[in-house]
Amino acid sequence: MGLLVLILGLILFFGVHTLTIQRKLRAQVIAATGEGGYKIGYMLASFIGLALIIWGFAKYRATGWIDVWYPPVALRHITVALMLPAIIMVVASYIRGRIYTTLKHPMLAGIKLWAAAHLLANAVALLRGKNDAGMMSTLREICAVQGEIITGVEGIQRTAL
Repeated sequence: MGLLVLILGLILFFGVHTLTIQRKLRAQVIAATGEGGYKIGYMLASFIGLALIIWGFAKYRATGWIDVWYPPVALRHITVALMLPAIIMVVASYIRGRIYTTLKHPMLAGIKLWAAAHLLANAVALLRGKNDAGMMSTLREICAVQGEIITGVEGIQRTAL
């Protein structure tokens, strides 16, 4: 039950946030409710989605956590070490300086580093216990999903610019 509430919260939260990139639909909602009504509705729907995410996660965790993997300790440390430059790159996208001029798109680079670091810590553990053919198919699936996520983030960033 808790996982279902969490998923519904994620759908609501991200569904509301995709409204901002759909310009025509957003303009129609603003025309119907006014700028203030749009902002209040957006805020309430986002808050309800976030509350459902938190409540669903807490309920899921209280009813029994399902451990999917146990990442090797060394890879967890590497992931934590890669998080510092990833955060610096994301922050550098808002501050014009050497990092910004060198990377051109520091937020994109930071998100890619974040995703790669987490894939490093999670994918190897998911592959544990499989034969070579199973490992390769699982790795291809994980990389395909990771590539779709990164492509989606790139598209959102291009749309926002």
